[in-house]
Amino acid sequence: MTAKIENASKSKGEDEVANDIEEPLLIANDEGRQISVVAPSNMEEGFTFEAAVDGRLFVVTVPKGGVLMGETIMIPYPNEEDFSDFSANPHSIPTGYWRDGPFDLCVHGRTHPSACCSIICPAIMISQVQTRFWKQETNSNQWSIVLWFRNISPFKRVFCLVTVIAVAFITLKIIFTVNTIGFYDAMSEAEKAARRDEIIRQGLIDLFFSVEGTFKRLRPIVFATFLLQAFAVGATVVIIARTRYFIRKRYNIKPYTPCNNSCDDCLVSFALPCCTAAQIARHTANYHRYEAKPFSQVGLAPTAPPVQGEQSPTAPPDQDEQPPTLDP
Repeated sequence: MTAKIENASKSKGEDEVANDIEEPLLIANDEGRQISVVAPSNMEEGFTFEAAVDGRLFVVTVPKGGVLMGETIMIPYPNEEDFSDFSANPHSIPTGYWRDGPFDLCVHGRTHPSACCSIICPAIMISQVQTRFWKQETNSNQWSIVLWFRNISPFKRVFCLVTVIAVAFITLKIIFTVNTIGFYDAMSEAEKAARRDEIIRQGLIDLFFSVEGTFKRLRPIVFATFLLQAFAVGATVVIIARTRYFIRKRYNIKPYTPCNNSCDDCLVSFALPCCTAAQIARHTANYHRYEAKPFSQVGLAPTAPPVQGEQSPTAPPDQDEQPPTLDP
């Protein structure tokens, strides 16, 4: 008797090694029935991960000596009390390791919302992750801007901040462009002929990168634009790093670097902001099972259950979906 044990998990960017693998489900021996489960990543002794059999989840403990990714673990068939409540972890979020690697940006397709949103605006993507764990606080009836801002979801907070920065950025660019054209038109023909190539080249550089300023009188605008860009980049890295630290501690995930603190999250978030935001989003949502929505506050379709499992899903895991039985 056989059953399909599928694995779509990756650890630290490693290639997928077990997918659509037929493994013996029930093996008769003197000790009774046993199940073979494929290890989703390299794990040390005592680590745990979730697997599924007969459409129900249970926890597998790594045996003595540890296991390597793709290695088969033989365990007894779980007792009834060993099965987990699917509603408590409807997205099968793994504990102890990442669902996949930071470079698996397009694992769900190049046009998947988790990839596109992370590239276009990683701050929006990470705010959706924060909203998945957000609980609205109750406060007094006294209304103020501060209370209103605290009561809205992280997605709305970041969206408001991104909108303000975008409007300010575009306004400064328009002012820069209009003034550049005006100053150029006011120049004499001889000066235009002498500096035309320089002004066009430097103007285009300043328009996109805000480096120096074509004219001295425009340098304050260029400097203000540069500060706005620096603030946007810095705020994005901070938001991603704080969220990554929260996810690592919540799910007991080891750091990539020797720094076993927030320094690891800061380094990874600064070096790979888009990839890190997408990895966190994929880790906290089962995109194999639930549809992603780019304009949703949590990045998921309304029919998807909460990440924290506060509501029971409408149906148990589908045995024919990808991956149907092992998606830690």
